[in-house]
Amino acid sequence: CTWFGTRGSRVRIPPPRRNTVLLDPKAFKSSDLEAFFFLTLLFNTYYSSCYVNNEVNRKIRFTPYPYTSLTLQTQFKRINMASRLRCLKLLAEVLELKNLTNIKNRNMKIGIIGAGAIGYNLAKKLAPNHEVRLAASKMSNELINKATAIGATAVDRKEAVKDVDLVILSIPLKAIAELPEDLFEGAPEDLIIVDTSNYYPLRDGNISELDNGEMESLWSAKQLGRPIIKAFNNVIEYTLVHNGKAANSPERIALSIAGDSEHAKKVVGGIVNETGFDVVDGGKLADSWRQQPGTPAYCTELNSEELKNALKIANKKMAAKNRDEIMHRLINADAPLTHDQILALNRQTFDEN
Repeated sequence: CTWFGTRGSRVRIPPPRRNTVLLDPKAFKSSDLEAFFFLTLLFNTYYSSCYVNNEVNRKIRFTPYPYTSLTLQTQFKRINMASRLRCLKLLAEVLELKNLTNIKNRNMKIGIIGAGAIGYNLAKKLAPNHEVRLAASKMSNELINKATAIGATAVDRKEAVKDVDLVILSIPLKAIAELPEDLFEGAPEDLIIVDTSNYYPLRDGNISELDNGEMESLWSAKQLGRPIIKAFNNVIEYTLVHNGKAANSPERIALSIAGDSEHAKKVVGGIVNETGFDVVDGGKLADSWRQQPGTPAYCTELNSEELKNALKIANKKMAAKNRDEIMHRLINADAPLTHDQILALNRQTFDEN
C-alpha cells in the first residue's frame, strides 16, 4: 500500500490499513469513480482531496498496475475522524460492485413516467435519497398532490427524462408505442432506461409482433429506439410496498434484472437493493422472457437461490398459455383475490414446471 502525503510525499505503510481500499481499476468506469469521489470527498466534510499517483486531483487516474491503492486523506486537520470514517464506509460500500445487492446509489436524478401501482411506489421509496421526478400521461392536480406528498416533483414526460441519470417507464406495454417520438431527443445515448411493463393481451389488446413470437422487451426497446433494462416487472404492488427488507435480512425476496449493459444493470441493481430486495442477474435482454408473466420467476416472492432456479427452468413455450390462464382466473374470480391467493396462483406455475 502506498500513501501519498499532504505535500505529495510518498510513504510506504504495511497493508492493510482501515483507511485504504484496494480495487481493480479494470472493473469500473472512470466516470463512475470520478463522480463517486466528488460525492465521497465532500460528504459531511468542509474540504478534502484525493491523492492519486502523487498528484492532488479531482479527477481519478489509474496506474498500469493490476491493483492501485487509493487513500483518502483530509487536507485540513479540522475534519474529524468520524467524518473521514463515514466517507470511507460509503466508499467501501460502493466499490463492492461485483455484488449487485451491495450497491448503493446516492443522490441520483431519477425520472419516473407512470404514477400507477409500481411507478408511484418506486417514487415513494426512492424520493428520500434521490431527486425524483414523477410524470404521467398529462399534468394534473392529482399528480402534483401525489408527488408532493412523497417528496417528489410532478413534471411532464419531457421534463422527466431531461438531464437525469435514470428513467423508469412504469406504464402499460401498449403505451410505450404511444410515447412522443421525440421524448428522448437530446438525451445521452447511455441514459439508463428501465422498463417495468408486461404483455397482457386481455388488458392491452393483441400486438401482432408479440403474438407472432417477438420478445416483449426487444419490442419495447425497438419502439423507444433505445436499449432498456428489464426490472420491477416481476413484483406485485403489495410485495413492493410491504415485503422489502434491509440488506442481509433472512428470507429477503429477490428480483431479477435483465439487460445488455453490465454497467446499467449494476446501477439498477442498486435501486432494487434500496427498495428492499436482493438482486439476481437475469442475463441479457433477450433472456428477460424468463421473468415475465407465466414463468416461475414472475411475482412468486422467491429468495436469490430459488429465483436463479426459477429463471433456469422457465418454459418459453408454456409461458403465454400460463399467463392467459392466470389472467382469466383473476378476471373471472367471484371476488377480488387476496395477495396470498394471487401469490399461490403464480407459484402454481413454479410447481408445474
